[in-house]
Amino acid sequence: MSTFRSSYREATTPTGASAAAGPVNFSASLDRQSVSMDTLNRQMHRGRAVRVRQALFPETVGAEAEQMAGLETLTRGRRRLPTSVQQLAEPAQILRTAVVNLINYQEDADVALHAAAELARLLGSSDPVTCQRAASLTLQLSKKQACRLAFAVQVDLIEALLIVVQTAQSVEALRFAVGALCHICQAEQGCATVYQCGRVRAVPELLRLLGSTDVRTRNYALTCLHHLLVHLEEVRNEARMASGAQVLSELLLSIVSTSWQQASVSSPPPPMSPPLSAASTGSGSEAQQQQQKLMAVCIDSLQLLAFANQESKLVLLSCGAVDQLVNLLLTSRYEKLLFSTSRLLKVLSVEPSCKSAILAAGGMTALGRHLKSTGSERLVMNVLWTIRNLSD
Repeated sequence: MSTFRSSYREATTPTGASAAAGPVNFSASLDRQSVSMDTLNRQMHRGRAVRVRQALFPETVGAEAEQMAGLETLTRGRRRLPTSVQQLAEPAQILRTAVVNLINYQEDADVALHAAAELARLLGSSDPVTCQRAASLTLQLSKKQACRLAFAVQVDLIEALLIVVQTAQSVEALRFAVGALCHICQAEQGCATVYQCGRVRAVPELLRLLGSTDVRTRNYALTCLHHLLVHLEEVRNEARMASGAQVLSELLLSIVSTSWQQASVSSPPPPMSPPLSAASTGSGSEAQQQQQKLMAVCIDSLQLLAFANQESKLVLLSCGAVDQLVNLLLTSRYEKLLFSTSRLLKVLSVEPSCKSAILAAGGMTALGRHLKSTGSERLVMNVLWTIRNLSD
């Protein structure tokens, strides 16, 4: 028994280098490992937070992202595939942009709603400068969709704008007021509110402004009238009674004449343009393109007035608009203008007297050239309908 005890003591007693180093402290070693693991975990969590913040809000992450680049390599190992955060970065940015836009949209709507009453009061001021500044601010706000929709239901504000249109003492105030009405009428509710205002009738005032010497005022008035004609049948009847077809026909002839003068100064147009193709849907300088856009709006307004109304068709014929429409088919390459022109000719071609005038002006030749058009299916369809009506 004593021999066994002495052998056990020898086996458990450290000798040599082990004895010199002293007893092993297993508890301290475990503590050090625990501290290092906690530090590593904190760094990993911190790196994950930085990567998520960098994906959602990159402008808030600076040098900290570079410090965490090593941890990203550690977490990814040797994989070359993108991490989950990297895959979600682009959708997260899109979502963030959408949320910011919604917040800004609501803020714009709230601002417009609270400002409408004050703007209406300022528009009625006897001071021309105050009235002009209020009209300018209304125009700037109405260019934003949220403000425009908020203004569309503000009857007092729209009535104040119409009164300014009727009684403006300066060209600038008139232009700003008509421009604000033009933007408000982009919404159908805005058109209804403008038309239903009882103190000032919008349609006669807009027709009067089509003869304005200020080009921008005239353009605003034409576009605003077009919005009203598109959305409301009642406006078409009122415009017909106010000689709207004649006024628009005279405006069309004036714009066409101005456009030819500008084209002849810059570069004389060819007597006959090639058919429209998908590769070329517009031509000319910026000023000429603007003139063509106005002609397209004017012709579309005439089409709305002439549809199912014989009197308006005869007015167009007497004003000489048919010859100009055929000429536009021969010379223009702007798709919207060609489409509007062909649609108006389709409406006119059911009237016997207009049909004869179209044929006499070379309408069949002008229409036939666009049957090979590859740039606009709707243009070809209207050309076919017009040729069908003319061939009766």
